[in-house]
Amino acid sequence: MQLSKYLSKYLSKYVSMHFCQLAFCSTLLLAGAPLIASAKESPAPNTRDAAVKTAPAKPATALPANGWSAYQTSSLLGDQDAYVSSAGVKIVDRRNGNVVMAAAPAWKVYAYNTATKRICSYTVKTYPGIGNQIRTITGGVSLGALPLKQTAKATFRGVPALELQTPKTYISKLIKDKEHESADPRFVQSAHMLIAEKMSAPESACTVMCKFYGVPVKTAVPLQFKFINTHGDLNTILLTSEIKHVHLEPTDFVEPKGFATVSDSGKLIDAVVKQLPKRKIIQTIKQR
Repeated sequence: MQLSKYLSKYLSKYVSMHFCQLAFCSTLLLAGAPLIASAKESPAPNTRDAAVKTAPAKPATALPANGWSAYQTSSLLGDQDAYVSSAGVKIVDRRNGNVVMAAAPAWKVYAYNTATKRICSYTVKTYPGIGNQIRTITGGVSLGALPLKQTAKATFRGVPALELQTPKTYISKLIKDKEHESADPRFVQSAHMLIAEKMSAPESACTVMCKFYGVPVKTAVPLQFKFINTHGDLNTILLTSEIKHVHLEPTDFVEPKGFATVSDSGKLIDAVVKQLPKRKIIQTIKQR
């Protein structure tokens, strides 16, 4: 009798415990069903769209080239950076801050110095360029008076160019003058010039560039000028080392403001007084 009561009590606890476990599991299944369904219904992330959104923006399109820049060297003026387009021309001295600039449509020529803040102006016609400095190496002869003739076409620094040379008749005359000792040893016996053939630039801009370097004025951008004097010495007046096709704005050729006006380009910078070494001064005094 006691055994039957014990078994009945044990079975009751066992059934009750397992019933609770079954109920708990059922509850978990019912609660997890929506989560499983939600996971099945959620779409996978669009990795392609994400990649497009995070990709770097493409760089802006470069502005079209409408002008030219050139690294040029003058035997008298040193290294220059020249810029020319239909809007104007600018030549910047790499050494002392001198700038020569002219802009369309008036083509008034400004010469100024960025360090001393001095400026002067000319017309294209009155602009002297290098002036009489060139005559110091030509025996007083103007290079503009040379009878240059086109002789050939060439490619110079990747740019189509025209070759100009003094004719044989001119060379023969100089040789005869030399034989009669009537020619200065510095006179130009033969000359060779290169001008750009297809670098489109206004005539006024080309004139300013030619006058600046002291070479014969042509309606094209000057690239090179060399001559041999009657003494047989080679003189390189102008040499272009690099030419680039670039984009230039009209604002690149604007007259600077706030500069003090001077009468001519010779007063843009103060003349440097060269002092002789003490030993040289002593020698000079003794000679006097």
